[in-house]
Amino acid sequence: MKDILTWFKEAWQATGEWFNSIIEGVLNWFESLPLRIYDHFLDGIVSTMNTLQPPEFIQTGLQSVISQLPPDVGYFLALSGLAQGFSIYGTAVVYSYLKKMIPFWG
Repeated sequence: MKDILTWFKEAWQATGEWFNSIIEGVLNWFESLPLRIYDHFLDGIVSTMNTLQPPEFIQTGLQSVISQLPPDVGYFLALSGLAQGFSIYGTAVVYSYLKKMIPFWG
């Protein structure tokens, strides 16, 4: 009789440990769910950015356009901050593309 009681006790403990492991697995799955959603969201942004075509002047290169200018004009363009202006323009283009691709933003 004592053997049967110890067997039931061990079976009950094993069943409790099994349920505990299932609950821990479900909780771990829910803990990692936001990270997986964020990972898929970032993958979506990367794939969207890969489909965007840059403006044509960036594809052909500005150096070919600027090299055709006389040296005096190039000097005054350098003084006027042409490089900073193009970086501001590039930032605006990227912002407008992002604004078009993410409808709930802006």
